[in-house]
Parts: sequence; structure tokens; C-alpha cells
Amino acid sequence: MPSHTLHITLDELIFGRGNFYPEVHKYLDQMQPLMQSNHRKFFHDQTAVNEIYESTGDWNKAMSAYYHILLDQISDEVGQEHAISELLTRMNLGVYKNATD
Repeated sequence: MPSHTLHITLDELIFGRGNFYPEVHKYLDQMQPLMQSNHRKFFHDQTAVNEIYESTGDWNKAMSAYYHILLDQISDEVGQEHAISELLTRMNLGVYKNATD
């Protein structure tokens, strides 16, 4: 499971230096203290992405949530140390599964 540091780093890579959304990552991971890795059963879907957009009107925050979910999935596949690189590679190639499947 990626740390919030990795999520923040990905935010800055995608949205530019100084543009990161810790409140988005806290919202998505709010069940983590209670459920550990099973927390992804909650707030890790398209509904959560939509709710973030609807509540903030901020497209970047919604996309940060979307990429948070993708990064979690890819981290499970390749490990934290390779997750950002793998996600950026897949984005560049246009090859990644839907984050909300």
C-alpha cells in the first residue's frame, strides 16, 4: 500500500510542483486505521471520485483521487518502489485498467 508521501509525489508530478491534495488522500484512506489494507473496499471507486468533484468543483482533486486508486492497484502489482514509474509508463502508453473496476 503506497504511503501518502507517494500519493503527494504523484500529485506534484501530474499537477505541478506545489499542487498536491492531502485532504483527498485522507478522505480516500479514512477507513485504513480500522481496516488496514481492506480499507480499499470503501472510498476507492468512481463514486468517491465523483463525490470529490461534486463537493469541491475541483477537477484536479477528482483526478488526484482517480490516480490515488490507480497507484494503489499498481503498487499491489509491482511494489511501492516501482509504482509511480509503472503508473507513468502506463499513462504514457495509454495502457492501464480502469481504476474503478
